[in-house]
Amino acid sequence: EPRGRQKKHKGSGDAGPDDPGASQSSTSRAKEGAGCFQVADGREEVLGLWSTFDKKTQIQLLDISPQEVCEVLVQQGIGFQEGEAVVAEIVKLLQNPQYMTALRKEFVRAVTNMNGLVPVVNDVLQYAMLRVLERHLLWEFQHSSMESAVAMLCVVLSFWFCSSWLLAGVVALGSSALCTFKTDRLVGVRRVALAVFEDTDPDLMERRWLDFAAGILVLVFRRDERSLNFPGEVIAVMPFLVAAFQTQVQSGRELRSLAAFRKLLGHLAALAACALAWPLGWMTFVATCVVLYWSLCIIAGAGSLLALCWLVSAAQSLIAVCRRIRELEYLAVCVVCAAMAFQVQGGFSWIWTAIGSLAAGVVLPAPLVLILSDVVLPGLVRMSNMIYLVCSGIKLAWTILTYSPSMAWDFVIQVATAMISGKSAE
Repeated sequence: EPRGRQKKHKGSGDAGPDDPGASQSSTSRAKEGAGCFQVADGREEVLGLWSTFDKKTQIQLLDISPQEVCEVLVQQGIGFQEGEAVVAEIVKLLQNPQYMTALRKEFVRAVTNMNGLVPVVNDVLQYAMLRVLERHLLWEFQHSSMESAVAMLCVVLSFWFCSSWLLAGVVALGSSALCTFKTDRLVGVRRVALAVFEDTDPDLMERRWLDFAAGILVLVFRRDERSLNFPGEVIAVMPFLVAAFQTQVQSGRELRSLAAFRKLLGHLAALAACALAWPLGWMTFVATCVVLYWSLCIIAGAGSLLALCWLVSAAQSLIAVCRRIRELEYLAVCVVCAAMAFQVQGGFSWIWTAIGSLAAGVVLPAPLVLILSDVVLPGLVRMSNMIYLVCSGIKLAWTILTYSPSMAWDFVIQVATAMISGKSAE
């Protein structure tokens, strides 16, 4: 079965076997120690994926071709002149069962027990082979991530096009099941559908999908009359035009420059989709950001929660200082009255709510403020923990459901039983 990561990607480095600018042979470079190597920079979500594969998939991931090793050497900027001799040396090592068995064992041990760390790398060829195995693992991780990303995009589009919430929920659940369930037939269909995004470079696979998702969202949002009036379609098409031109480039340096330029255009297309989603409502804007910038949204959510806790602590300190000054108490009464008047006349406002809450903290009796402060901050912490536990439970239940629906149902029943028994014990 052909795999996308074994395709030859021409011109992906600065120097190749026929590059006259290559001055250092692979033999002299191989004598230099390359230090250590860490698979996928030790990312737990990538390393943990190895244990979910069956034996057949693991054996396929440990397969290495001479073309892949040469490609990694070129991408890392390791030039060589005697191309045929280098390829012959690589083939000789790949046909050595003792060498390859030791290399594969070292890679598997690093992934499963060493946080991805290979402590000793003896030469450049060993480093290149480890890099090939790492790319195989990242290639599978990108496939798994793209399935979840496609599911999120389908959920957003279902709520956008469906007229009722019930129909949108049914379509969203159905599309998510088709995109994430691990049956053999669905996995095969998804592999065929996602083949258009395949490439030897895992990062390029992710970039292709994000460009496609941004283009779809731009085309959808431009049809709404509330969206901004600017040519978002042109921005969305530009990354694909650069990608088409990129296939004609022969030099590795020019190829990497075009890849960086294409990445910049991809971010511009994503920002254009977010800009078009902004006038359409905060839910549409948040959903677009989640689809295109999932990692940044997770960081922003955690940072917002920490900032909220810090603001509550700062408000407590400010109230304690203001209560020591009698003149500020009279001023706080006026501020509370003004805040209530503005809320009644002009509608709800978060700014006047915050100002009025601070002023009320100065006016109210000290015991009542102390009780409220002891309730608010721990309440925020408990709420954040509850949200995290609920989200983790939903994710775990859905993950089990994708592999075994009966096991997921048993898991839900056990959790519900534990919660009911805990409440009855209280």
